[in-house]
Amino acid sequence: MNIRYEFLIRARPDSGRAAVNQKLEPLNNLTIVIPDQHHFGDYNDRFAIGSTSMMEKYTSRWHNVSACYIKNIHAEPFLKLFLDQFDTNVTSMKRLTYEQLPHGCGQCH
Repeated sequence: MNIRYEFLIRARPDSGRAAVNQKLEPLNNLTIVIPDQHHFGDYNDRFAIGSTSMMEKYTSRWHNVSACYIKNIHAEPFLKLFLDQFDTNVTSMKRLTYEQLPHGCGQCH
């Protein structure tokens, strides 16, 4: 089957999207949309929506995750530094919210 997707959603396993009454999609194919919450001064790394080409850049950061440990930085600043290398347009959206699902000892996450 030859399926081509317009947008890709990346969500951490411990995130559940809250109800949103409006259509969710990036402003254009060159923008990644993230929630305007839990960004800790940089980019929220728990949930993102973008075109497949932009999200390919977003998800490729895991190939460079060793730099996080070397530079001793957290996931949010690392995501921003990584995407800035590609001059990526990232927009935070207040109406895009999610809930962090409970996880921990004895619970799946």
